[in-house]
Amino acid sequence: MPLTQPSYSRHFHKGPIINTNDVPSYLNLLLSENRRLKEQSAPSANPAETEPNPETDTSRPAEVPDESNTSVQNPLIGDRAWFHRYDPSAPPIFIGEAACTAFATRFRRFLTGNNALPHIPRTQYVTEENLAAANTTNVQWPSLQQARLLVNIAVRQVGVIYHLFLRKSTLDKLEEIYRTGDFDCTINKCKFFALFAFGEAYSKRAEPASGSRVPGTPYFARALSMVQMLPERTSITHLESLLLLVRIASPDTMRLGLSIGLNHNIPESQLIDPVERQHRVRIWWTIYIFDRMWGSKMGQASQILDDDIHLDMPSSIDPLQLHDEQFSDTDHMTANIKLARIVGETIAKLYSRRKYNDTFLQRVQKLLKALKSWVETLPEHLRLNEDEPEMNHKHISSLHLAFNQCVILATRPTLLHLLIKLNETSSQHTISQPVLTLGEACIHAARHSHSLILTKWIHGSLPVFGYFHAHYLFSSALVLAMSSFLPIGSASDLSAFETGLEVLRAVSENGNLAAAEFYHNLEQVKYCLDRYRGDKPQDGRRERSATTTAMGSNAAVAATCPPPMMATASATASDTGSSHAASTGPLVNGSMMSAPDAEPLHLHPTGYSQSGMPAGTTGLGFTTAMTFLEPTMQDFLAQSDFDLGLLHPVDTFVNDESLYTCHGLHHVLGISTPTSPRPHSISGTFWDTLLSHNCVVMSSTPCSACSWTPERQNHCSYKSRVKVFYEAGDRGVWSLGSKLVLKDRGPSLATPEVPNIEFVREHTSIPVPTVVESWEEDGHALIITKRIPGEPLSEAWPKLSHDERDRIARQTADYLLQLRPLQSDKMQALDGRPLYSAFLFNDQRYHGPLGSDDELWADMERGLNGSLSDSVRKRLRQRMPPAAPYTFSHGDLTNVNIMVENGSLTGIIDWEASGYFPVWWEYALTSVGHGDDDWQWKALLRKHMPDHSAAREFYLDYYHLCRDLDNERAQKFINSGAGDGATP
Repeated sequence: MPLTQPSYSRHFHKGPIINTNDVPSYLNLLLSENRRLKEQSAPSANPAETEPNPETDTSRPAEVPDESNTSVQNPLIGDRAWFHRYDPSAPPIFIGEAACTAFATRFRRFLTGNNALPHIPRTQYVTEENLAAANTTNVQWPSLQQARLLVNIAVRQVGVIYHLFLRKSTLDKLEEIYRTGDFDCTINKCKFFALFAFGEAYSKRAEPASGSRVPGTPYFARALSMVQMLPERTSITHLESLLLLVRIASPDTMRLGLSIGLNHNIPESQLIDPVERQHRVRIWWTIYIFDRMWGSKMGQASQILDDDIHLDMPSSIDPLQLHDEQFSDTDHMTANIKLARIVGETIAKLYSRRKYNDTFLQRVQKLLKALKSWVETLPEHLRLNEDEPEMNHKHISSLHLAFNQCVILATRPTLLHLLIKLNETSSQHTISQPVLTLGEACIHAARHSHSLILTKWIHGSLPVFGYFHAHYLFSSALVLAMSSFLPIGSASDLSAFETGLEVLRAVSENGNLAAAEFYHNLEQVKYCLDRYRGDKPQDGRRERSATTTAMGSNAAVAATCPPPMMATASATASDTGSSHAASTGPLVNGSMMSAPDAEPLHLHPTGYSQSGMPAGTTGLGFTTAMTFLEPTMQDFLAQSDFDLGLLHPVDTFVNDESLYTCHGLHHVLGISTPTSPRPHSISGTFWDTLLSHNCVVMSSTPCSACSWTPERQNHCSYKSRVKVFYEAGDRGVWSLGSKLVLKDRGPSLATPEVPNIEFVREHTSIPVPTVVESWEEDGHALIITKRIPGEPLSEAWPKLSHDERDRIARQTADYLLQLRPLQSDKMQALDGRPLYSAFLFNDQRYHGPLGSDDELWADMERGLNGSLSDSVRKRLRQRMPPAAPYTFSHGDLTNVNIMVENGSLTGIIDWEASGYFPVWWEYALTSVGHGDDDWQWKALLRKHMPDHSAAREFYLDYYHLCRDLDNERAQKFINSGAGDGATP
């Protein structure tokens, strides 16, 4: 076939017509053109990292990728990964978007206005040459006394935070090695040299002999050289060594753990020793924690899905003395695991390139709900001592610092975007309350971390060579620098930023490589900050006026903004005559904000207030849970998916450059113009109805649920704590604050829910709602109950592990067994009233009382499709199992009616459809699901219930013969006369 002009030639606007008969010349031209295109595309392989060409304009802005397909784009990052070429002779390095250094680059680009500003590559690390040199030194076992000290230091410093080894067994093994002189066992030598490295890193200040800045490097290098060859069959001790060497950054430890099935429960018959069993469990969960933790630091995906883990959580063993000798606190490790799970979800949902159906704000809301649940269920002994912060143990403060970092990860993209939008002096945008709320949450978490770390620094308890404190200080300092420009922040946060910079400088000079890396990054941020502030006019009135316009009161704004978290500090300052309190900042929806250029609190030269608290903190200090106590945050977490979806109804996805350079993110983060049009894809009638149902009042007609109007919104700053969170038909469910629930049921369904609840409470131990008050009014039944702790299983399901799901199903099934002895001689509601079940009878009527199978069938048969023949009806009747004994049943065990908390069931709600039903009814009803999660839940619940498979098969046939004759199962029953074995 002769060569012809290639089809892609239409993309070239200029160039000669190719003579395809001259094949060599043609091929050479193609190769030349290919090289030219590669050279052109290399600098802009990723829009997030556009390198300047040294031969062209260095301030060339980054290319903006195609946004034509916004419906499938990830809201945070583009389709292409971010790479940085730091060395022409080496491959480009991957930049994870979740990394704090990547966020620092984004911030510097904002400050300079240069989207081509290059990323700062990591340079502070021990090179392979230095490790090799350290390994060539004559590294010997220390004396027994020195070995004991080093191992005990490692146990005290890292063993309380992570489970890396058995405490007593490790110390006993050390004594045995020195007693027997067995110093040549490679496995033991590797493990203990790694422990010696930790001990020296936490007890020395320099390593002059090895030439390394980090103490313990020779021990580390020698131990590292002994694990280069991976064993065919690994051992727990080998995994301990890998964890001690922090080799989780590579897939070795995870892969080896999976190869021996650590992610599964091992039968007790195959591993009887309770210490070894628990050791095995905890080693896996440490691998899991490291996987999620390091992934969040580097922006890497998790190596294993939660659904693939079928292992119990850590537990305590008996006797207690044996447990304390070998293991750390069980509650602490459990909390660490759950936080790691949320961290993994944060990276997957906010920083990956997966496609999601829900919006950015909806995903952030779910993550913050999980964090709120985590902090609320934290055991008392793991909470911070707010009165004496210097008394907090290392493992407790580390846990809370990790929590704050997770909050920052989830909220800081919003904060940066907010800063960008408010910097636009001609902005015509109005900023929604959820965006302000997320920004405040980010600032609060940063201030709290900053306060905790500086307290440690002041009291001399900050590890000199530790990584995480340096990392968390760097992360919080970035947020505080941004906060100093925002009306929801404070100018004094800039002083806190500079204090953090000073601490990182001091720690880096002591040899901390991580601190040196972060200090260099933060120095560049400060340089950009100084230039940014120097370029701005000193008179900030014009900026504040624009800020007021952007954040002012408007009917489109969801709610008013409360005073910022710095209000306490401002009030304290006013009492002492501080000029900070007198500063007038912009009004944000009627609330006074501290001015961006206001004077800070009276500070000592070190950057601390006269009260001794770090700059930017309140006189009362912070608490970990404070973020979630803010009314605006509670409102945000209480909003439905519809509410959040309304903030950005048209364009719910943009690329990463849009996020950080303002190209259209106003839909994603709830920024809307004052005259936002309704979406073209939704009809006017439906849109108006949807708005009114969610109380986004756009007309003068009062809301049908709460009577709210725009006039009321404009004349007061009232923020209601009474919210509708569920509606169906003529029923609505309201939250009355955070402790009570009001059910308002219309006249279409009069069911005895209150008697049902009291009946179950009296005869079983099933956790049911406590009825505070109930009455009838104008045909409506109103019930006020106490709110059961936790959240609906429908919301918790994606966050639960397989074992937690199974435990909840088992608990539910066990509670249902308590209902089985509650029987009646008829199928009826309590007190002999008729039954209601739209699923059993396929109508909206009441039935019964029914005293026999024939009476039951007579009512059920009325729901069958009228075209069915008598023979089909007869065969179906023959398949119906006996209904007796008639047992009391809940009647609607869908996942929204199961309340859970901390991986366990806390209550069963919604007893309005309960009554005496066929003994098989609860089991058969698990065949009806509402979405994939509910299907999974009911399939799991069914496994733990008494088996009524025959009844379920009958009901599935009945269900489809009532509702869908075209269904495969219905057709099989009609045509074959059997119907057995088909699937729903």
